[in-house]
Amino acid sequence: MQDSVDNKLVKLVAADYEDPAPAPPTPEAAPSAPTDSKEVGVSTVMNFSDRALAEAVIKKLSTDEFLQVMEGSSADELNCLLKTLDAKSAPTEPSSQKGFLKALFEGPTKSTTFDIIGWWEARRLPYNILVGIAGIVTLLVWDIFRVANLSSLIWPAIAYGIIANVCYTSGWMAELLARRLFKEKAEHFGPILFAIGLLFSMLITFGPSCLVVLSVHL
Repeated sequence: MQDSVDNKLVKLVAADYEDPAPAPPTPEAAPSAPTDSKEVGVSTVMNFSDRALAEAVIKKLSTDEFLQVMEGSSADELNCLLKTLDAKSAPTEPSSQKGFLKALFEGPTKSTTFDIIGWWEARRLPYNILVGIAGIVTLLVWDIFRVANLSSLIWPAIAYGIIANVCYTSGWMAELLARRLFKEKAEHFGPILFAIGLLFSMLITFGPSCLVVLSVHL
């Protein structure tokens, strides 16, 4: 039975790598197919570093044949099989294609208190940068259109930033409460609340500059 399994593995390797028009091998270059059961195992398939051959062991062999291959393989050979499958099974999408905004609004992977607070705190800096950009634009517009002197707006702007961060901290507090009350139903509560809070903060920060511009042109 082991010989039949070994022969089947050899056929799988040959089928996946058969050249459409193979050149006749010279006597010196002609490979000899392994026939000893000790020589045919996972390592025979994995030497090609090809996921298709690794999947052939998983999918094309029957359950009994697969178990025999596993039993006849060493720990290193099994580890090689697992690494070959794991290395190719991960998504190949470049991280640059993922996008900053998509990563920003992805929810926490776990629902523990530590993970939820960590998720919010990891986004505090991007939040402050985006809201800060809106604030700087508003300050410049007010100064350009003589609504207020820029130097007189520095301390109010700092106080505004502190208040914004206090409100931001209430975000993860609200999510912890929602998770406690609604369990799994609150899975997307954090990203939704973060998106609404960020949009609202930018609107009320950038809004005054828009009003000034509109009042000048109306």
